[in-house]
Amino acid sequence: MLNRVLLIGRIVKDAEVVTTNIGGKILNFSVAYNRNYQVNGEWKKEAHYFDVRAYGALANEKVDKLTRGTLVYVEGRLVQERWADKSGLQKSKVRIVADNIRILCGNTKSPDVGDSDTGDITNEIDFNNDS
Repeated sequence: MLNRVLLIGRIVKDAEVVTTNIGGKILNFSVAYNRNYQVNGEWKKEAHYFDVRAYGALANEKVDKLTRGTLVYVEGRLVQERWADKSGLQKSKVRIVADNIRILCGNTKSPDVGDSDTGDITNEIDFNNDS
């Protein structure tokens, strides 16, 4: 089975770090990605939002750099969280658990993150370099 996600998008709001009761760090942020497509000759744009979580060292080293509008590359896996709300109704949410987060471009388009275009920058990314 394969569960791998590669995503390039802009951070929706500044990342937040939570410290667990045993001192571990959990980094949470959301990434916006725009899909452009054509219907009957007219261009449409859909904004999609993805919640991302990272743990441990990755949470510690990235938090100050992950601010609203920053263009990032996120690599990780999908997880589905399930719970029951106060009334007993079953809920679920899918999020990305990141193994790798790379900053591609600083905070240059802060005002309307969901409207910003990520462009075609895949040729600028070295996906094999771990530095």
